[in-house]
Amino acid sequence: MLYAHKQMYKQVADLIPNWQKLGKSDLINKYIEYEHTDKVLANSYAAAIIYKYWALIDKYYRLSMTSSVDKETCCEWLADAFLYTVKHRKWKDSSNKLYTDINAPDKVLNRCMNSERHIFYQSANYDCRKANYNSLSIQNLQEQKLDYMLPHEIDHDQEYVWLKDIIKDKFDKKLYLDALIIDAIIYSNVFSKSAKKENIQFSFERLVSLLKNITKDYLKIICDRYELNSSQIDLIYSDLKNYTVLKLKAKCKKVLSELKQDFSFLMNKDEE
Repeated sequence: MLYAHKQMYKQVADLIPNWQKLGKSDLINKYIEYEHTDKVLANSYAAAIIYKYWALIDKYYRLSMTSSVDKETCCEWLADAFLYTVKHRKWKDSSNKLYTDINAPDKVLNRCMNSERHIFYQSANYDCRKANYNSLSIQNLQEQKLDYMLPHEIDHDQEYVWLKDIIKDKFDKKLYLDALIIDAIIYSNVFSKSAKKENIQFSFERLVSLLKNITKDYLKIICDRYELNSSQIDLIYSDLKNYTVLKLKAKCKKVLSELKQDFSFLMNKDEE
């Protein structure tokens, strides 16, 4: 079905002569130029933009590492990222650092696509904890070595700088596994249904599996997310690969136990 949608976008884009020779940022600016003056032409540029960025659907589908995300969901992320990009068009603001950057539209859309994925996992993980909150006892939470809830909403602009700074500080101190564990809890699917299917719980096994199977492509997203030097990818990857499954499990238990005393910054104040 997605292939049919992709071909439909191309057909609409083909109303623009030689559109494939235009760069991504040029196409985005052209859409804004005609947005209110020529709806037909604007729609054609929108279709061309979605078609040009189609590779992001496959990229983020591969990076998601979970059965809860399909390609249709990634396609929705792309559409939302495009709409947010052209609505806020920050590179048009002379006070913004992107104002003189000719590649700013492309950078913003890629950043928004990444944010859409973050929002999806943050919302999913919050819903999991929210649904199960009343049924979890203090003892169970202590056994899980984890006690936190996520914020209700994610803001594209703020992107919880305070949280990113905490995780980035872990990376700066070369506490790579600590940083990746917090990031995984916030952004990845590390929850599962209990054996009795009565509630949804944090899954230690999913966390370990995610860390053990992390790829360099996934770490590239991590580096972009926390504005790390790309040269750190190999360093972080090598550090992870030094862990056997048993050592990784032991390290994760230790880190989770330590973090349990330090997770107050993730509490939802309305529900304390």
